[in-house]
Amino acid sequence: MTRKLDATLVLLVCLSAFAWMPLAAPGYFLNAHDAPHSVARQQYPPDDLVGRDYYEPTANGAERDIAIRLERLRKIVRGK
Repeated sequence: MTRKLDATLVLLVCLSAFAWMPLAAPGYFLNAHDAPHSVARQQYPPDDLVGRDYYEPTANGAERDIAIRLERLRKIVRGK
């Protein structure tokens, strides 16, 4: 029983390595922590929703500060 269990575990580890090894390749992931300002430039929404803005902050109160940050974040994420 132990021998069969050991062989099964070895097989599982080997097969799972084939699944995750391509993910470890350099450049596969955009890591926000490594990007300038800790924001990775990448496309988050599906193609048909790219460039749409669903929220526009007002010039009142805290939303004024949010507007400044949101504009800066949109430029970084969209690569402009």
